[in-house]
Amino acid sequence: MSTIVVNDQEVEDVKIDDFKVWVGTDEQIQAAIQSGDISDESFSVATDVEFVKPSEIGNGVLTIKKNGTTIGTFSANAKQDVELGFAVVDNVQPDWNQTNPNAEDYINNKPVISTITVKRFE
Repeated sequence: MSTIVVNDQEVEDVKIDDFKVWVGTDEQIQAAIQSGDISDESFSVATDVEFVKPSEIGNGVLTIKKNGTTIGTFSANAKQDVELGFAVVDNVQPDWNQTNPNAEDYINNKPVISTITVKRFE
């Protein structure tokens, strides 16, 4: 064993016996993992995998909305976890007497019921 320096840190160089290197398509590598041929003591390289160049990575923004109102936004490459939440109300019972059109239980296009007085002549 010998010691090497990597990024200003001393690292031991350890020889590994029976270390296997597998090269093949992603499908071949996955099949070898499933069959047990590739283990933790193996190193595999898939030859049909395409890598993304840093210049091809964008910085899209994800916007979460509820009923057209923005709840929050975050970058697709955010450096910190982002949690956005909102309450979901299921099966709201419509309320005939609700007058606020923004309320969950408001009835849209409610018909107007007129009072009709009927007089009887004798």
